[in-house]
Amino acid sequence: MSETLAAILLQKPQKLRMGLSAHTRQANEIGQVVELATNNWMNFAEGHLGTPVSQKIERLLKLIADRSEHPGRMCVLILSISH
Repeated sequence: MSETLAAILLQKPQKLRMGLSAHTRQANEIGQVVELATNNWMNFAEGHLGTPVSQKIERLLKLIADRSEHPGRMCVLILSISH
């Protein structure tokens, strides 16, 4: 990310920064490289603003399942908010 884009993002609402974070994290999980630029970051961010709660819950349950060794086994999730 360029210094120019970083400066722009600091001035934008937290919701947009969180949407962009979600996009880059999900792309990274499937091995995609995201090329962020001043002319495309907003589309990436806005694409995640309307995610329904039901879909967020599904993703959380999938994360827990992926980190569990087998059904019924405990898994540890370390939650942090860096926004």
